[in-house]
Amino acid sequence: MSLILQAKETAIIKGEAQAVSTNLGTPAMIVKSIADYTTAPTLAIDASTGDMTFSIDGAVDPLIDSGTWSGGTSDPGVVDVSDTGYTTLGGVADGINSSGTYQAQLLGSLRDDLSGNTLLTMATGASTDIYTVHGLKVPLDPAVAMRTSVYGQVALAITAAKFSGKNGWRKDSDDGGFINELWYLDCNLTYGSGTAYIDIYEVDDLAHTDTLIARLPAAATTVQKTWGTGLGPLIAAQRGMRLVIRPQNTAAFTAGYMTITGKSYNPDYQVYS
Repeated sequence: MSLILQAKETAIIKGEAQAVSTNLGTPAMIVKSIADYTTAPTLAIDASTGDMTFSIDGAVDPLIDSGTWSGGTSDPGVVDVSDTGYTTLGGVADGINSSGTYQAQLLGSLRDDLSGNTLLTMATGASTDIYTVHGLKVPLDPAVAMRTSVYGQVALAITAAKFSGKNGWRKDSDDGGFINELWYLDCNLTYGSGTAYIDIYEVDDLAHTDTLIARLPAAATTVQKTWGTGLGPLIAAQRGMRLVIRPQNTAAFTAGYMTITGKSYNPDYQVYS
């Protein structure tokens, strides 16, 4: 689960991510149609490759074609995650955004996370949210490493960004910039093996950079970490940057949860206290 705050001023944010089912995973990104369609477009994600197919009324959308975008073989309607420039989730989001008819915004994922089969399989019929106000959340597959030997599919993002009508995605950096803070963290995850840690990143969605700003120590197979009281900030991203809290391990998780409390505010609109 990643959090999207639908507010312009100060707000307290709470969220929980569960790691108890292969049907659950951190939303890697939100995808939304920003064009006018008579029939709502849909998105399907292939079970074996992770390729994304965009369709309208049962036919592929010709405005999506990573083969042509990358200078390769045309494959209308498809973002092929093996095409040059599309092997990372950042590259996939950039390609979708270049279409002019869809927008994608990364949430709990980072730009250099791998895209090959790392997104949860999605049937076309389950994906019509792509045409709703807030867009479609596309989860990471909890059973697949999103980097070489690194699993981090339980993550939460503290962000004030949101989709703003047909004008598309409004980032934390808009309107002078929001400040996103972590106030409390409670993490209890179990892994079959490996070495675990909790990483905190600040993400600049304009400059397309991810920066590790803190690493919390954790145990090998059982991550039990409580940090803070919720009464004040523990760590903050620079103004205008998304804050991502992500436990990571060299093996996949088997059970557990992570809960956070955070704050997102714009000092130009409200006095922080």
